[in-house]
Order: sequence, then C-alpha cells, then structure tokens
Amino acid sequence: MAEGGVTIPRRFRLLGPALVVAVSAACAGDDSGEVQSLVQWDTLGSGVVFVQCERLPEEPRWTVDADLRLGSADGGEAAFAAIRGIEVDGRGRLLVLDHQASEVRAFDADGHFLGLVAPSGEGPREIGLANGIRVDAEGALWIHDYGKQRFTRLLPDGEVETYPFFVPDSLFLWEGGITVDGRVWSLSTHSDALPGVPEPGVHQGERRVYYKSLDPQGGLLDSILIGRAPFHSIVASRGVMRVPFSATLLHALDPAGFIWTAASDEYRLIKLTTSGDTVLVVSAGCEAPLVTRAEREVAIEEAARFMERAGSVDVDWDDVLPDWKPVVEQMVVDDRGRLWVVRATDDEPVLDVFDATGRFLGTVVPAFDFVPNFPPVVRDERLYVLQVDSLDVPYVVGAPVPAMW
Repeated sequence: MAEGGVTIPRRFRLLGPALVVAVSAACAGDDSGEVQSLVQWDTLGSGVVFVQCERLPEEPRWTVDADLRLGSADGGEAAFAAIRGIEVDGRGRLLVLDHQASEVRAFDADGHFLGLVAPSGEGPREIGLANGIRVDAEGALWIHDYGKQRFTRLLPDGEVETYPFFVPDSLFLWEGGITVDGRVWSLSTHSDALPGVPEPGVHQGERRVYYKSLDPQGGLLDSILIGRAPFHSIVASRGVMRVPFSATLLHALDPAGFIWTAASDEYRLIKLTTSGDTVLVVSAGCEAPLVTRAEREVAIEEAARFMERAGSVDVDWDDVLPDWKPVVEQMVVDDRGRLWVVRATDDEPVLDVFDATGRFLGTVVPAFDFVPNFPPVVRDERLYVLQVDSLDVPYVVGAPVPAMW
C-alpha cells in the first residue's frame, strides 16, 4: 500500500522518471509586462522537483458565456429533480443522470431530448439509485448504481455488463472513474475513531482517504492511500453536516493513470501515479477569500434548517465557523488530460487550467453562476456545470471552452 504526498509534502517517492515541468513564464509577470521569475525551486534527492509560484499570472484570462441551459421547472424531459452526473458520450450526446427519477437521459448539443439511455427498473440495463456516470476509453457508459450495489456498463453496440460493488458507496456523488487500462476506481475513507455513533455536538478529526481499484474480470486489485482528510462536523441525533467552509481533501482521477490531490485550504496540486508515487507538485500563492458576514448568516441559517430535521445541537458559531474559505473548491481532469481547478475568490469562483505536465494555461471566468462543489465537466471543448435556481431546481449550463493550445 503506497503513501500519497499530501500530508508529507517534503517526503516523496518516485517510480521511474520524474514527470515534472516548471515554466518560469507560467508563474511570472508584473504590471509592466516584463517577465520576471517568481519560482522557488526545491530539488529533492529522488529527483522530483517541487515548484512554487509566488502567484498565478493574471493572463491569459477568458470569460465564457453560456450557450445552453438545460432544465425547466415546468415539466418535461428537461425537468430534473436531482442531478448526480453529467457526461458526453462518443456520439456527442449530453448525458444527464437524474438521481430521483433513477434514469439517464440523452440530449443533443442544442438540448433536444433524444431518449432514455438507462431507465429506472429491475432489468439489466435499468438502474435503481445511481450517483455517478462515466464514459470509458471504449465509449462505454458506466453507471454507479448503489441502489443495486453494482456497476452497469452500457457498451456502444448495445451490450450490457454488470459488476458487483467492491467498495460500498452511497455518497452524494461517485468520486471515482475508469483508467485506460480498464481498472475501475472508487473512493474509500477510514478513521481511527472509536466505533459507534458519536454524541451530538461539534466533532473534529481526520480520515485516511484511499483510491481502490477493481479489475471487472478479476476483482479487487489495489488500494492507494492518497492522503488524510480533516473533518469538522456537526453531529445531530438524526444526521451529520459538515461545518461550512471547513477544509477537506480534494482529488481527481486522470484516466491516463494518475491521481491529482490537494488540501482545499492551500493551493498545492500534487500528482500521483496509480501506484501512489508522487511525480509532480505545483504550488502557487493564492489567497483564500474571507467569509463575509452575509455568507456567515446564510451558513448559520442552513445549519438551523438542518437541525430542524436532524435534531438540535449547541454550537458556538464564533468559535466553529472559519474566518477564511478554502481556496480550492474542486478539481477535475478533462478529456484532453488538462486539470481544471475551481478556485474561490472574493467575487465568484474561477477555473484555473493546467496541462498534464503542470504548465499553467490560463483562468476561465464563467459569466454565470454554478455550484462550486459539484465537479464541472469538460468534454469536446465544452464546459458543463450544475446550476440551481432560487427554488432549488437544478439545471445543466453549457459553454464553449476557449482555445488553449
């Protein structure tokens, strides 16, 4: 079992040649336009280079406008109750998983309904309660169906395959995927806390986070420790909620065979092999935004609604709520191997983009709202995000991605 490098940033292991690239121009620049290196280097004995940028450059910076809004409160096939997955298949169809309806719907590029890819039901290609979808290198659609405790794989030729779960997972979203070697990956966490239900109150601790892989034909293959995730939770008698703005461990699977990780309260991106060996570290001096008074009030109101359902808990909000928001809110890898980092700012979240070698490509600023803790999806040079309106109706918003190379 191999260790990741998140909690021990200066003790890395290397398997094979170091995959590290540092371009001074990518982490440099001043108001006069002259390029000045702002990079600090730390070459480790293993040969891995730790690259720290004093700040991310302000350019290139693109604002993108939405050209698709898929969702309606008026009913019909574009009315969603709970979106838990967005994908694009090899035929260019936009696929949306509605958790509450237990079905995957297909739409064309203009948002016209094409049909059900996977309906609700008990048959081989039908689903129960699903919380994630992925398209693999062969163009097959994988559905993470925790209601039936299985993966359903729908091949382009109409064949259907099913595989039993090896890691039970009923989280909000399936935080895994499929690598090009055919292995299926899911997330698993473990804690050293004593077993049993904790007493109501505010609890802090740490969980070990693993990626576990499955060969669908041969069972469980590997378990990789990718880091340790802090948790800061409000435990009620009938439920648990995470303390708003508290830090966590973020991760993103690259189908090429890598795992990106980052602690959400610092801008340090770590790339691991699927054997757990660190191959690249990119760090930048990005300031975390303050939690505003209005944001505090909204967070406390949401917690109060949670306690109405789950049970009352005494909370000293001045002591519990952080003063600063996590600077990194989400990470995903697109179909070209680029890493997209959702970064919190004093205004709205933005998306920083890096290529597979860690070179900074630029910052994308969406001219529309989106849910930052729902991973964006970038496929076929288009960005798709989840949006929720004032009535909690979910929508899919799409926009073209700017040319980056």
